[in-house]
Amino acid sequence: MKITCKTKNLCDAFQLVSSVVESKATKQILQDVKMETVGKDTLQLSATDLEIGIRSCVGAVEVAVEGAIVVPAASMSAILRESSDEAMELSLEGDNCEVKGADSFFRLPTQDPEEYPVIPDFPDGKAVQVARGELRTMIRRTIFCVAVEQTRYALNGVLFVFKKGKLLLVATDGRRLARITGKAKGDVGEVKQVIVPTKGVALLERMLAEGEDESVQIAVHDNKFWVRLGDTTLCTALVEGQFPDYEGVIPSDPAFKVPVPTEEMASAVRRVALLMDTESQTVRLKFEKGRLSLNYEGAERGRAQVEVKVDYSGGPFEICFNPHFILDVLKVTTGEAVELALKDSETAGVFLVGGDYLYLIMPISLAQAEEQGV
Repeated sequence: MKITCKTKNLCDAFQLVSSVVESKATKQILQDVKMETVGKDTLQLSATDLEIGIRSCVGAVEVAVEGAIVVPAASMSAILRESSDEAMELSLEGDNCEVKGADSFFRLPTQDPEEYPVIPDFPDGKAVQVARGELRTMIRRTIFCVAVEQTRYALNGVLFVFKKGKLLLVATDGRRLARITGKAKGDVGEVKQVIVPTKGVALLERMLAEGEDESVQIAVHDNKFWVRLGDTTLCTALVEGQFPDYEGVIPSDPAFKVPVPTEEMASAVRRVALLMDTESQTVRLKFEKGRLSLNYEGAERGRAQVEVKVDYSGGPFEICFNPHFILDVLKVTTGEAVELALKDSETAGVFLVGGDYLYLIMPISLAQAEEQGV
């Protein structure tokens, strides 16, 4: 194989596909990326960890000699990132890949392309179409809620729920939950919902990094989750297990709803959290007529109180939350109107953004907060 291509185009595609590679993979070839010419002007990149596979193409490539080559992902990625050349030449010389720039030369070891795991094509048949920008927003507003504890396997991913004309994404770690609804066309067949692993969803978010109008295709086939965007295809195994009843945990009939100014609320939470230690991550929200005060009091680091003006006319009300959980939702709803729905101090609080996004946080009991000195 011998090709010449624009460095930036190759670098962007390589960074995307190589993000699936595990640096400590047991097999050397799983630490590599496969590059293969397709026709006279296209280079296809492939990478996999055997659970997730991704392929992406680079166009406008000058193909002098067709072929395939498998190179170390980390080394090639570093070379491309640091290069200032507009174009680079890659060629297979014996068992090595030679990379040439205007003033640089690198020789990398290679693996046999025939031994590289096959990444299947996007399946024929039924698929769902979702706007690229909308799907990116949906992922951004749910993925931070995924559980990180490996013992809660069914929570180590994002739930994709397919309904007529709609796609729902849900994520939870047992202490908070995010649910968002977006528009979709088509259907995926008999499968109504699947759990997609966190790594696969994070990689999908990277695929959607730029652009708004392009449509994304989603399919579920052979116990795998597939996504196609332009000339990039992602395939991932699914998380097995039963996802919790996400509708059943959402409180009904809140006692009141309060519009919250997003920026002011975020600033207030950040300032109150300045004095918190690692053992007492609790902020007390006190609602009184026309105002919301956020409070923290610690035995060692002192006391903090910040007030926010809100449209509240009810009686005194108190509830305690983990401040970082509040900040997480405010980060992904910057500039949008947020409404806080509350029932009582022991029932989950719900943040509502428009009619499509819901974020739920389990409260910290007032008795527990008092034990912590809050």
